[in-house]
Amino acid sequence: IRTPVLSFVHADYDPLEIGAVLAASDIHARTGFHCAPWIHEHLDTQASGTVRIATGPETSADDVEALLSVLASL
Repeated sequence: IRTPVLSFVHADYDPLEIGAVLAASDIHARTGFHCAPWIHEHLDTQASGTVRIATGPETSADDVEALLSVLASL
């Protein structure tokens, strides 16, 4: 089974802030360095890491729409 993973940053918000906003909407995300500190040097995200979203077999289209809605509201 392959699980798509999206790791991103936002120009105006720290990953921890985005994680808190997502959590308030019951959307689970990970923030930080994700056991890969060296890649953050390459990506220039070593100051605060990234937000990571992963989908799985139980992720519905409604779940993705909810995520996109929250991110669009930032």
